[in-house]
Amino acid sequence: MLTPPFKLSSSPLAAAAGLIAAGRGDARACCEETEAVAGSTTTRARLAALDPHLHCSIIGTCLGTADLRKLMARFIDARDASDLHIHHETVSLSAQGGVVTKTLNKALDQRHAMVV
Repeated sequence: MLTPPFKLSSSPLAAAAGLIAAGRGDARACCEETEAVAGSTTTRARLAALDPHLHCSIIGTCLGTADLRKLMARFIDARDASDLHIHHETVSLSAQGGVVTKTLNKALDQRHAMVV
Protein backbone atom coordinates (compact mmCIF):
# COMPACT_ATOMS: atom_id res chain seq x y z
CA MET A 1 0.00 0.00 0.00
CA LEU A 2 1.25 3.50 -0.78
CA THR A 3 2.02 6.09 1.85
CA PRO A 4 -0.26 9.14 1.89
CA PRO A 5 0.94 12.26 0.04
CA PHE A 6 0.78 14.30 3.26
CA LYS A 7 2.43 14.23 6.65
CA LEU A 8 0.36 13.17 9.64
CA SER A 9 0.62 15.07 12.89
CA SER A 10 2.62 13.60 15.74
CA SER A 11 -0.06 14.58 18.25
CA PRO A 12 -1.08 12.22 21.05
CA LEU A 13 -4.47 11.85 19.37
CA ALA A 14 -2.86 10.57 16.19
CA ALA A 15 -0.66 8.18 18.12
CA ALA A 16 -3.66 6.89 20.05
CA ALA A 17 -5.49 6.25 16.80
CA GLY A 18 -2.58 4.12 15.61
CA LEU A 19 -1.64 6.53 12.83
CA ILE A 20 1.93 7.15 13.94
CA ALA A 21 4.42 4.35 14.30
CA ALA A 22 5.13 3.71 17.95
CA GLY A 23 8.55 4.94 18.95
CA ARG A 24 9.54 6.09 15.47
CA GLY A 25 7.50 9.30 15.32
CA ASP A 26 7.09 9.13 11.55
CA ALA A 27 4.08 8.56 9.34
CA ARG A 28 5.35 5.54 7.41
CA ALA A 29 3.22 3.13 9.39
CA CYS A 30 -0.02 5.00 8.75
CA CYS A 31 -0.87 2.68 5.89
CA GLU A 32 0.29 -0.45 7.67
CA GLU A 33 -2.38 -2.38 9.49
CA THR A 34 -2.18 -1.78 13.24
CA GLU A 35 -4.25 -3.18 16.07
CA ALA A 36 -6.27 0.02 16.38
CA VAL A 37 -7.03 0.15 12.66
CA ALA A 38 -7.31 -3.59 12.01
CA GLY A 39 -10.62 -3.96 13.82
CA SER A 40 -12.26 -0.97 12.16
CA THR A 41 -12.89 -0.44 8.47
CA THR A 42 -14.31 3.06 8.91
CA THR A 43 -11.30 4.67 10.60
CA ARG A 44 -10.20 7.89 8.95
CA ALA A 45 -7.94 10.70 9.96
CA ARG A 46 -9.56 13.50 11.90
CA LEU A 47 -8.51 17.13 11.62
CA ALA A 48 -6.45 16.91 14.81
CA ALA A 49 -4.51 13.93 13.42
CA LEU A 50 -3.46 15.79 10.28
CA ASP A 51 -0.49 18.09 9.97
CA PRO A 52 -1.58 21.66 10.84
CA HIS A 53 -0.29 22.88 7.48
CA LEU A 54 -3.18 20.99 5.84
CA HIS A 55 -5.87 22.67 7.93
CA CYS A 56 -5.87 25.79 5.72
CA SER A 57 -6.61 23.80 2.58
CA ILE A 58 -9.20 21.56 4.20
CA ILE A 59 -11.10 24.37 5.90
CA GLY A 60 -10.92 26.65 2.87
CA THR A 61 -12.04 23.95 0.44
CA CYS A 62 -14.54 21.93 2.44
CA LEU A 63 -16.44 24.63 4.34
CA GLY A 64 -18.14 27.59 2.73
CA THR A 65 -17.59 31.12 4.02
CA ALA A 66 -21.16 31.47 5.32
CA ASP A 67 -20.92 28.14 7.16
CA LEU A 68 -17.55 29.06 8.60
CA ARG A 69 -18.76 32.49 9.72
CA LYS A 70 -21.79 30.97 11.44
CA LEU A 71 -19.74 28.20 13.04
CA MET A 72 -16.95 30.45 14.32
CA ALA A 73 -19.33 33.06 15.76
CA ARG A 74 -19.33 30.91 18.90
CA PHE A 75 -15.56 31.22 19.33
CA ILE A 76 -14.53 34.60 17.88
CA ASP A 77 -16.16 37.96 17.19
CA ALA A 78 -17.14 37.40 13.55
CA ARG A 79 -19.59 40.27 13.03
CA ASP A 80 -17.21 42.81 11.50
CA ALA A 81 -14.40 40.42 10.54
CA SER A 82 -13.52 39.72 6.92
CA ASP A 83 -13.85 36.22 5.50
CA LEU A 84 -10.05 35.98 5.33
CA HIS A 85 -9.69 36.93 9.01
CA ILE A 86 -12.25 34.30 10.03
CA HIS A 87 -10.43 31.71 7.93
CA HIS A 88 -7.07 32.58 9.52
CA GLU A 89 -8.49 32.47 13.04
CA THR A 90 -10.18 29.14 12.34
CA VAL A 91 -6.98 27.61 11.02
CA SER A 92 -4.93 28.82 14.00
CA LEU A 93 -7.54 27.60 16.51
CA SER A 94 -7.87 24.24 14.76
CA ALA A 95 -4.13 23.68 15.11
CA GLN A 96 -4.53 23.98 18.90
CA GLY A 97 -7.13 21.22 19.05
CA GLY A 98 -9.90 21.17 21.63
CA VAL A 99 -13.50 22.25 21.21
CA VAL A 100 -12.94 24.16 17.95
CA THR A 101 -11.38 21.13 16.25
CA LYS A 102 -14.20 18.86 17.42
CA THR A 103 -16.77 21.38 16.18
CA LEU A 104 -15.03 21.63 12.80
CA ASN A 105 -14.93 17.83 12.48
CA LYS A 106 -18.64 17.65 13.23
CA ALA A 107 -19.41 20.37 10.67
CA LEU A 108 -17.27 18.66 8.04
CA ASP A 109 -18.95 15.31 8.74
CA GLN A 110 -22.43 16.85 8.45
CA ARG A 111 -21.67 18.84 5.32
CA HIS A 112 -20.08 15.89 3.51
CA ALA A 113 -22.17 13.08 5.04
CA MET A 114 -23.08 11.55 1.68
CA VAL A 115 -19.43 11.20 0.68
CA VAL A 116 -18.20 10.08 4.09
